[in-house]
Amino acid sequence: MRTDQPAGSSSKYRFTGGARVLRALLPPAQLLVDLPWAAATIAIIRSCYLWAGLWLSITLLSVSLLPWLLTQFTSLTRLDEDARRRRAAGSSGRVRYPHTRAVAAAVLTAVWKDVSRAAGIPASRYRLTLIDSPLVNAYAYPRRLIAVTEAAVRQLTSRELRGVVAHELGHELIGGWGYRALRSLCIGPMGTVFYMSILPLLDFINSGYRSFPPLGLRTAWTALVRTILLLCPVSAGVVALVAAMTPALGTSAAIGLAAACAVQPLARMWLAWREEYLADRVAADLGYGAGLASHLSNSAKFLDPLILTHPPFAARIRKILVRTNELRYYPRPA
Repeated sequence: MRTDQPAGSSSKYRFTGGARVLRALLPPAQLLVDLPWAAATIAIIRSCYLWAGLWLSITLLSVSLLPWLLTQFTSLTRLDEDARRRRAAGSSGRVRYPHTRAVAAAVLTAVWKDVSRAAGIPASRYRLTLIDSPLVNAYAYPRRLIAVTEAAVRQLTSRELRGVVAHELGHELIGGWGYRALRSLCIGPMGTVFYMSILPLLDFINSGYRSFPPLGLRTAWTALVRTILLLCPVSAGVVALVAAMTPALGTSAAIGLAAACAVQPLARMWLAWREEYLADRVAADLGYGAGLASHLSNSAKFLDPLILTHPPFAARIRKILVRTNELRYYPRPA
């Protein structure tokens, strides 16, 4: 089996074995680990009601709901490239569809036809859109929409672009968009603020500690001091969370729920990594593992992944290559 591009069409892609079980369990498990933040938000709103009355609690509830509603609306109404072209054609020249975008869209469409053929699904079942961004990236959205930045279309090789698109198809096949919407509602603005406090610590541990052992004790002590300093905003966030929930829950319950919220990012990160590995597996199963691994290898030279949602590049590449080698001896059933 070739690992850069399938030779022809195949039967519809299906998860098998442990991957099938993981695909079924991931969305509800991810929602389950986000529930502590939903409980914390409700407790804080109730505390505001006890502190300052109805209007403050309604204001806080609005602050929690309105950004979520706006995000969901934007995600569900995002236009694909066909819709953009139709809008430009029907605007009597008032709206233009740029030639450079048309060229990029044609390249992406050709790539998608190959990937969909390898997955055994009609190309028309999913929609494509381009994002005007200088960053090389791609995303999966609800309503079967795959988005790729124009920079990715222009800068990646044909093999790498197919690997990236196949990976995003993996996210679409994993699905669980209703669960994802509920998860973002559970986290809310307060959970997002807490995530911002813990992210520098996790990024530092991921990118920094790998270099400490060979560099001597002095560097290790520097790393320890920096870790302690990075723990300060996390600790302050937990204390503030306990203080905000205590009027509604009492001290003991507030401490317990704050502890659950504090460890929740780690559980969420572990599950997010499993989803990324599973989407990588889809790309490898479809024959695009080498292209995806090449893109990840190049990306690792100048950036680190967003550690809360993506595993280290080296770990992803290793799993992709292992799966690719497995398929050489045990091909996926046609």
